Amino acid sequence: MRGPTKLRETQRAIVSGFGAFVVIVVGLSGASAVLAQEVLPFREPPSASTAGKTLADSKHQWRRAPKHLPADAPNIVIFMTDDAGFSNPSTFGGPIHTPTLDRLAASGISYNAFHTTAMCSPTRAALLTGRNHHRVLGLCFLWGYSGVLSFGQAAFFGIGGYVYGLVAGNLVGTWGGTLLAAACGIGASMVIAAAFGYFVFYGQVSGWIIPLLTLVLSLILETFMGQTAGYQWRLGRVLFGGYNGMTGIPSLRIGPLEFTGASTAFYFLVVAAIITVYLSLRFLVNSRHGYAIIAVREDAERTRMLGYNVDLIQVQVFTLAAGLAGLSGVLYVSWGNYMNPSSMGLVPATLPVIWTAVGGRHSLLAVLLSTVSLKWLADSLAVRGGEYAFLILGALLLITMLFFPSGIVVSMVQKWRSRSRQRAIAAHTESSKDNQTRGIS
Repeated sequence: MRGPTKLRETQRAIVSGFGAFVVIVVGLSGASAVLAQEVLPFREPPSASTAGKTLADSKHQWRRAPKHLPADAPNIVIFMTDDAGFSNPSTFGGPIHTPTLDRLAASGISYNAFHTTAMCSPTRAALLTGRNHHRVLGLCFLWGYSGVLSFGQAAFFGIGGYVYGLVAGNLVGTWGGTLLAAACGIGASMVIAAAFGYFVFYGQVSGWIIPLLTLVLSLILETFMGQTAGYQWRLGRVLFGGYNGMTGIPSLRIGPLEFTGASTAFYFLVVAAIITVYLSLRFLVNSRHGYAIIAVREDAERTRMLGYNVDLIQVQVFTLAAGLAGLSGVLYVSWGNYMNPSSMGLVPATLPVIWTAVGGRHSLLAVLLSTVSLKWLADSLAVRGGEYAFLILGALLLITMLFFPSGIVVSMVQKWRSRSRQRAIAAHTESSKDNQTRGIS
Protein backbone atom coordinates (compact mmCIF):
# COMPACT_ATOMS: atom_id res chain seq x y z
CA MET A 1 0.00 0.00 0.00
CA ARG A 2 1.19 3.51 -0.77
CA GLY A 3 1.06 6.39 1.65
CA PRO A 4 -2.12 8.41 2.34
CA THR A 5 -0.88 11.39 0.31
CA LYS A 6 -0.32 9.28 -2.81
CA LEU A 7 -3.71 7.65 -2.32
CA ARG A 8 -5.46 11.02 -2.15
CA GLU A 9 -3.70 12.17 -5.31
CA THR A 10 -4.81 9.02 -7.10
CA GLN A 11 -8.40 9.49 -5.96
CA ARG A 12 -8.40 13.10 -7.13
CA ALA A 13 -7.06 12.09 -10.55
CA ILE A 14 -9.73 9.39 -10.91
CA VAL A 15 -12.70 11.60 -10.05
CA SER A 16 -11.61 14.29 -12.53
CA GLY A 17 -12.67 12.06 -15.44
CA PHE A 18 -16.15 10.98 -16.52
CA GLY A 19 -18.47 11.17 -13.57
CA ALA A 20 -21.49 12.61 -11.90
CA PHE A 21 -21.89 14.30 -8.62
CA VAL A 22 -24.96 14.90 -6.53
CA VAL A 23 -25.23 17.96 -4.33
CA ILE A 24 -27.93 17.67 -1.64
CA VAL A 25 -28.67 20.98 0.01
CA VAL A 26 -30.59 20.79 3.29
CA GLY A 27 -32.64 23.93 3.77
CA LEU A 28 -33.94 23.37 7.31
CA SER A 29 -31.99 22.70 10.46
CA GLY A 30 -32.15 19.46 12.35
CA ALA A 31 -31.13 15.89 11.64
CA SER A 32 -33.08 12.82 10.66
CA ALA A 33 -32.65 9.37 12.02
CA VAL A 34 -32.89 7.90 8.50
CA LEU A 35 -30.23 8.74 5.94
CA ALA A 36 -31.52 10.30 2.72
CA GLN A 37 -29.62 7.87 0.49
CA GLU A 38 -31.41 4.98 2.14
CA VAL A 39 -34.85 6.10 0.95
CA LEU A 40 -34.17 8.24 -2.13
CA PRO A 41 -35.22 8.08 -4.84
CA PHE A 42 -38.77 7.01 -3.94
CA ARG A 43 -40.05 4.08 -5.93
CA GLU A 44 -42.95 4.74 -8.23
CA PRO A 45 -46.21 2.95 -7.38
CA PRO A 46 -47.29 0.22 -9.81
CA SER A 47 -49.40 1.26 -12.74
CA ALA A 48 -53.15 1.11 -12.22
CA SER A 49 -53.87 1.13 -15.97
CA THR A 50 -54.85 -1.94 -17.95
CA ALA A 51 -53.82 -2.60 -21.55
CA GLY A 52 -56.25 -4.57 -23.70
CA LYS A 53 -55.98 -5.86 -27.23
CA THR A 54 -57.64 -2.71 -28.54
CA LEU A 55 -57.93 0.88 -27.37
CA ALA A 56 -61.53 0.26 -26.37
CA ASP A 57 -60.43 -2.63 -24.15
CA SER A 58 -57.75 -0.54 -22.45
CA LYS A 59 -58.23 1.63 -19.40
CA HIS A 60 -56.01 4.47 -18.23
CA GLN A 61 -55.69 5.28 -14.57
CA TRP A 62 -53.32 7.90 -13.15
CA ARG A 63 -50.82 6.73 -10.58
CA ARG A 64 -51.46 7.98 -7.07
CA ALA A 65 -48.15 8.59 -5.37
CA PRO A 66 -48.32 8.07 -1.59
CA LYS A 67 -46.93 10.68 0.78
CA HIS A 68 -43.53 9.55 1.99
CA LEU A 69 -42.42 12.52 4.08
CA PRO A 70 -43.70 13.81 7.39
CA ALA A 71 -44.85 17.38 7.76
CA ASP A 72 -41.57 18.51 9.35
CA ALA A 73 -39.33 16.92 6.72
CA PRO A 74 -36.44 19.14 5.48
CA ASN A 75 -36.42 20.60 1.98
CA ILE A 76 -33.98 18.73 -0.26
CA VAL A 77 -32.65 19.84 -3.64
CA ILE A 78 -30.87 17.22 -5.74
CA PHE A 79 -28.65 18.76 -8.43
CA MET A 80 -26.84 16.49 -10.89
CA THR A 81 -24.19 17.35 -13.48
CA ASP A 82 -22.57 14.96 -15.91
CA ASP A 83 -18.88 14.65 -16.86
CA ALA A 84 -17.58 17.00 -14.17
CA GLY A 85 -15.01 16.08 -11.54
CA PHE A 86 -15.08 16.91 -7.85
CA SER A 87 -12.05 19.20 -8.02
CA ASN A 88 -13.51 21.47 -10.70
CA PRO A 89 -16.42 23.54 -9.27
CA SER A 90 -15.57 26.45 -6.98
CA THR A 91 -18.23 25.11 -4.57
CA PHE A 92 -15.68 22.52 -3.43
CA GLY A 93 -12.56 24.67 -3.88
CA GLY A 94 -12.01 24.11 -7.60
CA PRO A 95 -10.93 26.67 -10.24
CA ILE A 96 -14.22 26.73 -12.22
CA HIS A 97 -16.51 29.53 -11.02
CA THR A 98 -19.99 28.04 -10.43
CA PRO A 99 -22.07 30.81 -8.83
CA THR A 100 -25.38 28.91 -8.84
CA LEU A 101 -23.91 25.96 -6.98
CA ASP A 102 -22.17 28.34 -4.58
CA ARG A 103 -25.44 30.05 -3.70
CA LEU A 104 -27.19 26.73 -3.14
CA ALA A 105 -24.39 25.39 -0.97
CA ALA A 106 -24.25 28.62 1.05
CA SER A 107 -27.90 28.27 2.02
CA GLY A 108 -27.51 24.91 3.72
CA ILE A 109 -25.29 21.84 3.96
CA SER A 110 -23.82 20.27 0.82
CA TYR A 111 -22.94 16.63 0.35
CA ASN A 112 -21.40 14.88 -2.62
CA ALA A 113 -21.50 11.38 -4.08
CA PHE A 114 -19.53 10.16 -7.09
CA HIS A 115 -19.75 7.38 -9.64
CA THR A 116 -16.66 7.66 -11.84
CA THR A 117 -14.45 5.65 -14.14
CA ALA A 118 -10.67 5.88 -14.36
CA MET A 119 -10.79 7.38 -17.85
CA CYS A 120 -10.27 11.02 -18.74
CA SER A 121 -11.56 12.58 -21.95
CA PRO A 122 -9.10 15.10 -23.49
CA THR A 123 -12.02 17.11 -24.87
CA ARG A 124 -13.59 17.54 -21.47
CA ALA A 125 -10.23 18.16 -19.87
CA ALA A 126 -9.73 21.03 -22.33
CA LEU A 127 -13.23 22.31 -21.55
CA LEU A 128 -12.82 22.19 -17.79
CA THR A 129 -9.30 23.60 -17.56
CA GLY A 130 -9.51 26.00 -20.49
CA ARG A 131 -5.96 25.03 -21.52
CA ASN A 132 -6.52 23.78 -25.05
CA HIS A 133 -3.07 23.54 -26.65
CA HIS A 134 -4.41 24.12 -29.69
CA ARG A 135 -10.12 41.73 -38.84
CA VAL A 136 -8.48 37.79 -38.80
CA LEU A 137 -7.36 37.66 -35.19
CA GLY A 138 -10.87 38.75 -34.31
CA LEU A 139 -12.37 35.99 -36.46
CA CYS A 140 -9.93 33.49 -34.94
CA PHE A 141 -11.06 34.59 -31.49
CA LEU A 142 -14.73 34.47 -32.49
CA TRP A 143 -14.67 31.21 -34.47
CA GLY A 144 -11.79 29.31 -32.91
CA TYR A 145 -12.36 30.14 -29.24
CA SER A 146 -16.12 30.74 -28.99
CA GLY A 147 -17.27 28.50 -31.85
CA VAL A 148 -19.18 31.13 -33.86
CA LEU A 149 -18.35 31.23 -37.58
CA SER A 150 -18.98 34.68 -39.03
CA PHE A 151 -18.78 36.15 -42.52
CA GLY A 152 -19.55 39.58 -41.08
CA GLN A 153 -16.00 40.77 -40.43
CA ALA A 154 -16.02 42.45 -43.84
CA ALA A 155 -19.18 44.35 -42.90
CA PHE A 156 -17.66 45.71 -39.68
CA PHE A 157 -14.42 46.43 -41.56
CA GLY A 158 -16.41 48.59 -43.97
CA ILE A 159 -18.40 50.27 -41.19
CA GLY A 160 -15.20 51.24 -39.39
CA GLY A 161 -13.66 52.63 -42.56
CA TYR A 162 -16.71 54.57 -43.71
CA VAL A 163 -17.46 56.10 -40.30
CA TYR A 164 -13.81 57.10 -39.93
CA GLY A 165 -13.92 58.75 -43.35
CA LEU A 166 -17.13 60.64 -42.58
CA VAL A 167 -15.92 61.98 -39.23
CA ALA A 168 -12.33 62.70 -40.26
CA GLY A 169 -13.46 64.38 -43.50
CA ASN A 170 -15.67 66.79 -41.56
CA LEU A 171 -13.00 67.52 -38.92
CA VAL A 172 -10.15 68.44 -41.25
CA GLY A 173 -7.89 70.93 -39.51
CA THR A 174 -9.30 70.10 -36.08
CA TRP A 175 -6.73 69.01 -33.50
CA GLY A 176 -7.26 65.33 -32.66
CA GLY A 177 -9.92 65.01 -35.35
CA THR A 178 -8.53 61.81 -36.85
CA LEU A 179 -8.16 60.18 -33.42
CA LEU A 180 -11.81 61.00 -32.67
CA ALA A 181 -12.73 59.62 -36.09
CA ALA A 182 -10.84 56.39 -35.34
CA ALA A 183 -12.68 56.02 -32.03
CA CYS A 184 -16.01 56.66 -33.79
CA GLY A 185 -15.22 54.08 -36.51
CA ILE A 186 -14.31 51.36 -34.04
CA GLY A 187 -17.18 52.31 -31.73
CA ALA A 188 -19.74 52.24 -34.56
CA SER A 189 -18.61 48.73 -35.54
CA MET A 190 -18.97 47.52 -31.97
CA VAL A 191 -22.37 49.16 -31.38
CA ILE A 192 -23.87 47.70 -34.56
CA ALA A 193 -22.34 44.30 -33.76
CA ALA A 194 -23.75 44.41 -30.24
CA ALA A 195 -27.24 45.20 -31.54
CA PHE A 196 -26.99 42.51 -34.24
CA GLY A 197 -25.56 39.97 -31.79
CA TYR A 198 -28.26 40.71 -29.22
CA PHE A 199 -31.04 39.61 -31.57
CA VAL A 200 -29.02 36.66 -32.89
CA PHE A 201 -27.75 35.14 -29.65
CA TYR A 202 -30.55 36.09 -27.27
CA GLY A 203 -32.96 34.91 -29.97
CA GLN A 204 -31.36 31.44 -29.75
CA VAL A 205 -30.59 31.36 -33.48
CA SER A 206 -29.15 28.01 -34.56
CA GLY A 207 -25.40 27.87 -35.02
CA TRP A 208 -25.46 27.05 -38.76
CA ILE A 209 -27.76 30.01 -39.50
CA ILE A 210 -25.40 32.59 -37.95
CA PRO A 211 -22.84 32.44 -40.82
CA LEU A 212 -25.66 32.99 -43.32
CA LEU A 213 -27.02 35.97 -41.40
CA THR A 214 -23.60 37.60 -41.14
CA LEU A 215 -22.96 37.04 -44.84
CA VAL A 216 -26.34 38.62 -45.66
CA LEU A 217 -25.40 41.59 -43.46
CA SER A 218 -22.21 42.13 -45.48
CA LEU A 219 -23.98 41.84 -48.83
CA ILE A 220 -26.78 44.19 -47.76
CA LEU A 221 -24.28 46.84 -46.68
CA GLU A 222 -22.36 46.44 -49.93
CA THR A 223 -25.56 46.84 -51.97
CA PHE A 224 -26.74 49.84 -49.99
CA MET A 225 -23.42 51.68 -50.12
CA GLY A 226 -23.22 51.00 -53.87
CA GLN A 227 -26.40 53.01 -54.39
CA THR A 228 -25.07 56.17 -52.72
CA ALA A 229 -23.46 57.67 -55.82
CA GLY A 230 -25.60 60.84 -56.08
CA TYR A 231 -24.70 64.23 -54.65
CA GLN A 232 -27.62 63.91 -52.27
CA TRP A 233 -25.69 61.19 -50.44
CA ARG A 234 -23.38 63.31 -48.37
CA LEU A 235 -22.73 64.06 -44.73
CA GLY A 236 -21.40 67.57 -44.26
CA ARG A 237 -18.64 68.03 -46.78
CA VAL A 238 -18.04 64.30 -47.40
CA LEU A 239 -19.66 62.41 -50.30
CA PHE A 240 -20.38 58.69 -49.95
CA GLY A 241 -19.44 58.13 -53.59
CA GLY A 242 -21.29 54.89 -54.31
CA TYR A 243 -19.12 52.35 -56.16
CA ASN A 244 -16.73 55.19 -57.06
CA GLY A 245 -15.84 55.17 -53.39
CA MET A 246 -15.19 57.73 -50.70
CA THR A 247 -12.00 59.58 -51.63
CA GLY A 248 -9.66 62.06 -49.98
CA ILE A 249 -9.97 60.53 -46.51
CA PRO A 250 -7.38 62.07 -44.16
CA SER A 251 -4.74 59.78 -42.67
CA LEU A 252 -4.34 59.28 -38.95
CA ARG A 253 -2.38 62.08 -37.33
CA ILE A 254 -0.97 62.52 -33.82
CA GLY A 255 0.44 66.01 -33.51
CA PRO A 256 3.00 66.53 -36.29
CA LEU A 257 3.24 62.76 -36.98
CA GLU A 258 1.06 61.59 -39.88
CA PHE A 259 0.52 57.87 -40.51
CA THR A 260 0.23 57.81 -44.30
CA GLY A 261 0.39 54.64 -46.37
CA ALA A 262 3.97 54.99 -47.61
CA SER A 263 5.46 56.20 -44.32
CA THR A 264 7.64 54.30 -41.90
CA ALA A 265 5.48 55.61 -39.07
CA PHE A 266 2.42 53.81 -40.47
CA TYR A 267 4.38 50.56 -40.78
CA PHE A 268 5.40 50.67 -37.14
CA LEU A 269 1.85 51.65 -36.16
CA VAL A 270 0.47 48.52 -37.83
CA VAL A 271 3.16 46.31 -36.27
CA ALA A 272 2.45 47.77 -32.83
CA ALA A 273 -1.30 47.27 -33.33
CA ILE A 274 -0.83 43.62 -34.34
CA ILE A 275 1.42 42.87 -31.36
CA THR A 276 -0.91 44.66 -28.94
CA VAL A 277 -4.02 42.89 -30.23
CA TYR A 278 -2.31 39.49 -30.22
CA LEU A 279 -0.99 39.83 -26.67
CA SER A 280 -4.32 41.19 -25.43
CA LEU A 281 -6.26 38.29 -26.93
CA ARG A 282 -3.66 35.85 -25.61
CA PHE A 283 -4.14 37.29 -22.12
CA LEU A 284 -7.92 37.16 -22.47
CA VAL A 285 -8.16 33.52 -23.59
CA ASN A 286 -5.89 32.48 -20.70
CA SER A 287 -7.99 34.33 -18.13
CA ARG A 288 -11.00 33.00 -16.21
CA HIS A 289 -13.32 34.72 -18.67
CA GLY A 290 -11.43 33.01 -21.49
CA TYR A 291 -12.09 29.63 -19.85
CA ALA A 292 -15.80 30.45 -19.92
CA ILE A 293 -15.58 31.41 -23.62
CA ILE A 294 -13.97 28.07 -24.47
CA ALA A 295 -16.57 26.26 -22.37
CA VAL A 296 -19.31 27.93 -24.46
CA ARG A 297 -17.63 26.67 -27.60
CA GLU A 298 -17.46 23.09 -26.32
CA ASP A 299 -20.94 22.83 -24.77
CA ALA A 300 -23.10 25.93 -24.44
CA GLU A 301 -25.93 24.23 -22.55
CA ARG A 302 -23.63 22.70 -19.95
CA THR A 303 -21.96 26.07 -19.44
CA ARG A 304 -25.38 27.67 -19.03
CA MET A 305 -26.21 25.04 -16.39
CA LEU A 306 -23.12 26.04 -14.41
CA GLY A 307 -24.56 29.54 -13.97
CA TYR A 308 -22.93 31.48 -16.81
CA ASN A 309 -24.85 33.87 -19.06
CA VAL A 310 -23.95 32.19 -22.36
CA ASP A 311 -25.86 34.67 -24.53
CA LEU A 312 -24.04 37.62 -22.95
CA ILE A 313 -20.65 35.94 -23.41
CA GLN A 314 -21.36 35.32 -27.11
CA VAL A 315 -22.49 38.91 -27.64
CA GLN A 316 -19.34 40.19 -25.92
CA VAL A 317 -17.04 38.05 -28.08
CA PHE A 318 -18.95 38.98 -31.24
CA THR A 319 -18.71 42.69 -30.36
CA LEU A 320 -14.99 42.50 -29.59
CA ALA A 321 -14.30 40.71 -32.89
CA ALA A 322 -16.28 43.41 -34.73
CA GLY A 323 -14.25 46.10 -32.97
CA LEU A 324 -11.04 44.51 -34.23
CA ALA A 325 -12.48 44.44 -37.76
CA GLY A 326 -13.41 48.12 -37.36
CA LEU A 327 -9.81 48.86 -36.31
CA SER A 328 -8.64 47.15 -39.51
CA GLY A 329 -10.99 49.33 -41.52
CA VAL A 330 -9.63 52.50 -39.88
CA LEU A 331 -6.04 51.47 -40.62
CA TYR A 332 -6.97 50.58 -44.20
CA VAL A 333 -8.46 53.98 -45.04
CA SER A 334 -5.58 55.72 -43.28
CA TRP A 335 -3.24 53.80 -45.58
CA GLY A 336 -5.11 54.25 -48.88
CA ASN A 337 -7.26 57.37 -48.14
CA TYR A 338 -10.06 55.58 -49.99
CA MET A 339 -13.04 53.30 -49.24
CA ASN A 340 -15.59 51.68 -51.54
CA PRO A 341 -18.45 49.15 -51.13
CA SER A 342 -16.51 46.25 -52.70
CA SER A 343 -14.58 45.97 -49.41
CA MET A 344 -17.76 44.45 -47.93
CA GLY A 345 -18.51 42.03 -50.79
CA LEU A 346 -18.48 38.27 -51.01
CA VAL A 347 -14.75 37.88 -51.62
CA PRO A 348 -13.63 40.12 -48.70
CA ALA A 349 -16.15 38.31 -46.48
CA THR A 350 -14.73 34.92 -47.45
CA LEU A 351 -10.99 35.67 -47.30
CA PRO A 352 -10.73 35.95 -43.48
CA VAL A 353 -12.47 32.57 -43.15
CA ILE A 354 -9.93 31.00 -45.53
CA TRP A 355 -6.96 32.57 -43.74
CA THR A 356 -8.27 31.43 -40.37
CA ALA A 357 -9.08 27.88 -41.51
CA VAL A 358 -5.73 27.36 -43.27
CA GLY A 359 -3.73 28.54 -40.27
CA GLY A 360 -5.80 26.75 -37.64
CA ARG A 361 -8.64 28.55 -35.92
CA HIS A 362 -7.65 27.33 -32.45
CA SER A 363 -4.30 29.15 -32.54
CA LEU A 364 -3.96 32.93 -32.71
CA LEU A 365 -0.31 32.73 -33.74
CA ALA A 366 -0.98 30.18 -36.50
CA VAL A 367 -3.74 32.38 -37.94
CA LEU A 368 -1.48 35.42 -37.82
CA LEU A 369 1.26 33.57 -39.72
CA SER A 370 -1.12 32.13 -42.31
CA THR A 371 -2.71 35.55 -42.92
CA VAL A 372 0.63 37.23 -43.60
CA SER A 373 1.78 34.36 -45.84
CA LEU A 374 -1.42 34.03 -47.86
CA LYS A 375 -1.78 37.79 -48.29
CA TRP A 376 1.81 37.98 -49.54
CA LEU A 377 1.06 35.13 -51.97
CA ALA A 378 -2.08 36.82 -53.28
CA ASP A 379 -0.31 40.16 -53.75
CA SER A 380 2.62 38.48 -55.51
CA LEU A 381 0.30 36.76 -57.98
CA ALA A 382 -1.59 40.01 -58.58
CA VAL A 383 1.63 41.92 -59.31
CA ARG A 384 2.65 39.30 -61.87
CA GLY A 385 -0.67 39.64 -63.64
CA GLY A 386 -2.09 36.34 -62.43
CA GLU A 387 -5.83 35.96 -61.96
CA TYR A 388 -5.58 32.77 -59.95
CA ALA A 389 -5.03 34.10 -56.44
CA PHE A 390 -8.56 33.46 -55.22
CA LEU A 391 -8.68 30.10 -56.99
CA ILE A 392 -5.50 29.02 -55.19
CA LEU A 393 -6.88 30.20 -51.86
CA GLY A 394 -10.08 28.24 -52.48
CA ALA A 395 -8.06 25.12 -53.28
CA LEU A 396 -6.10 25.61 -50.04
CA LEU A 397 -9.36 25.84 -48.10
CA LEU A 398 -10.63 22.63 -49.72
CA ILE A 399 -7.38 20.80 -48.95
CA THR A 400 -7.45 22.08 -45.39
CA MET A 401 -11.02 20.92 -44.77
CA LEU A 402 -10.34 17.46 -46.24
CA PHE A 403 -6.87 16.64 -44.92
CA PHE A 404 -5.99 19.22 -42.23
CA PRO A 405 -9.19 19.98 -40.30
CA SER A 406 -7.23 21.64 -37.49
CA GLY A 407 -5.36 23.88 -39.96
CA ILE A 408 -2.21 23.41 -42.03
CA VAL A 409 0.06 25.41 -39.72
CA VAL A 410 -1.25 23.77 -36.57
CA SER A 411 -1.03 20.29 -38.15
CA MET A 412 2.60 20.89 -39.18
CA VAL A 413 3.53 22.02 -35.68
CA GLN A 414 1.76 19.05 -34.11
CA LYS A 415 3.54 16.63 -36.46
CA TRP A 416 6.91 18.22 -35.71
CA ARG A 417 6.28 17.97 -31.96
CA SER A 418 5.20 14.35 -32.30
CA ARG A 419 8.39 13.45 -34.18
CA SER A 420 10.49 15.31 -31.63
CA ARG A 421 8.87 13.33 -28.79
CA GLN A 422 9.42 10.06 -30.65
CA ARG A 423 13.10 10.89 -31.19
CA ALA A 424 13.48 11.85 -27.54
CA ILE A 425 11.83 8.59 -26.41
CA ALA A 426 13.99 6.56 -28.79
CA ALA A 427 17.15 8.29 -27.54
CA HIS A 428 16.13 7.71 -23.92
CA THR A 429 15.42 4.02 -24.63
CA GLU A 430 18.75 3.59 -26.37
CA SER A 431 20.54 5.29 -23.49
CA SER A 432 18.81 3.02 -20.97
CA LYS A 433 19.87 -0.08 -22.94
CA ASP A 434 23.49 1.14 -23.04
CA ASN A 435 23.47 1.71 -19.28
CA GLN A 436 22.04 -1.76 -18.65
CA THR A 437 24.70 -3.28 -20.93
CA ARG A 438 27.48 -1.50 -19.05
CA GLY A 439 26.00 -2.64 -15.72
CA ILE A 440 25.93 -6.28 -16.81
CA SER A 441 29.47 -6.19 -18.15
